[in-house]
Amino acid sequence: MRDGARYGPATRRLLEGELRNFANLLADEGGSIGPGSRAAAGRHPALDLPGAANSIHHIFGRSVHQLEGVVAHFGSPEAAYTALYDAVQAVVRAEGTSGVFQSIVTVAGELVTVRGRVIDGVLRLNTAFIPVP
Repeated sequence: MRDGARYGPATRRLLEGELRNFANLLADEGGSIGPGSRAAAGRHPALDLPGAANSIHHIFGRSVHQLEGVVAHFGSPEAAYTALYDAVQAVVRAEGTSGVFQSIVTVAGELVTVRGRVIDGVLRLNTAFIPVP
């Protein structure tokens, strides 16, 4: 059996993501993922969290979330996601949040409602939107 053949593609992607996360944690002085911690080559570690791609697609791929202006401001859904992640991470750290949360943060001049969870100190964004008045 060739190396890695015992795992399917989804399992391999998950394991590779976890290995990148672990490497990022080891590389960070404080061992945290969020503002100030960046992976090699400038890639934000939040982009490598399991489920991040799905979150980005869910958050920015739906017009009902009203985040087109935020994406336009940052130039891409990924850049908008990392800005949103950093803004929420600052609030989560300041408030000592753990578990499920809902917060309102300012990103690109917009008040954005964000829902997610903090598990073992790692922030996960589930959804974000600008409420319709």
